[in-house]
Amino acid sequence: AQRAPTTVQGFRDSPTFVLLKHLSARAALRPGCSERGRHRGEAYALRADVSELHTASGWRRRGREVLAAAAAAPAKLFPRRGFDVEAALGVRRLLDEGRECKEEEEREEDDEEDEQSSAAGAAPSASASSSTASYAPPLGMSAYYGDWQTAELVIPPASGGKVPRTQHGSVEIPPLVPSLPLGTVHLDFSDAWAAAKRLGVDAAPALVGFERRGGRSAPTFRGIVVCVEHARAIRAAALELEAARERQAEEARMRRAETDWKRLLKALVTRVRLQGRYEEEGGVEEEEGLEEDEDDGQESEEGGEVEPPQTLWGSDAEDI
Repeated sequence: AQRAPTTVQGFRDSPTFVLLKHLSARAALRPGCSERGRHRGEAYALRADVSELHTASGWRRRGREVLAAAAAAPAKLFPRRGFDVEAALGVRRLLDEGRECKEEEEREEDDEEDEQSSAAGAAPSASASSSTASYAPPLGMSAYYGDWQTAELVIPPASGGKVPRTQHGSVEIPPLVPSLPLGTVHLDFSDAWAAAKRLGVDAAPALVGFERRGGRSAPTFRGIVVCVEHARAIRAAALELEAARERQAEEARMRRAETDWKRLLKALVTRVRLQGRYEEEGGVEEEEGLEEDEDDGQESEEGGEVEPPQTLWGSDAEDI
């Protein structure tokens, strides 16, 4: 058997042994494994007995899933980053009050139904179906699990042209999971969803990750997941839709251009018409002005002598 190191640095560099105080917060000894000794009062163990801890989604990214029996017993709980506990407590308090009011109303309705059933001579009926609620960690905490609480992730393959989905109706794709379901392909281009719907092909939205929106984590979808045998038909239908959209856009541009040209020509015709009208009115006014000048000249000749025009010198011209 390999001997344990005799120095702290030796434990840091050792591929076999590790001091428990050197373990990260997100690591733990597997159940049934114990410390192998002590070095200057500090316990140490085998590195092979240590497991990293991850959330359920973290294990799915690594190709494993948390067992249903272990979901309610996480190895450790850690505070969630950026979580406002006071605000969440206020929201939860309001939700609890609303839930209590709803439960009280349901109990009153059940009592009324029982009374009516008893009055009718029938035994009160009780619902035989019961469902176990999924585990929810304490408020503001995240549950972390060890590898002993997980099993290899089994992704069901596609069958009969149907895409296997999660409980939320989507399909997780890498990096959320190691691989796509067998027999499926991810199509990430425009009109993919419309083409699949047009062909009547089964398709599911592709979940690619999560992002923060309004202080909350929201899923991000991009593209669709379909069976491999339908991929070529969907691509061809998407190209047809794109070509049809381009034709419609070109027709719309031609209609706009025709409308603009009609508007321009109409404006030019209106301008020429108004210009001709103004020129005609101006010619009539000039003719009237000439006629008035001729009438004034005739009146002056009939009146007798015509006064000589005044010169620039005025009356001083006689003195010269």
